[in-house]
Amino acid sequence: MLKNRSDLALVKFEEADKYARNWRRLHLKWGEALFYADKRDDAKKQFMMVANLDLAAVERNALAGWIAQHV
Repeated sequence: MLKNRSDLALVKFEEADKYARNWRRLHLKWGEALFYADKRDDAKKQFMMVANLDLAAVERNALAGWIAQHV
């Protein structure tokens, strides 16, 4: 995603999900990549998944900020 290639990052996120389904940051960043790849419905699903996990304060704030600005 740092190189403006969220489409390539999506493949990596799918692979990582096989090993860490409840990794909060994975789903947060996956949602961002989906948003940038213009897959907004899929991005919302990832953000909803993150919202249902036990978030640390910094992750909760990042999610709230992302949703307030983009969704």
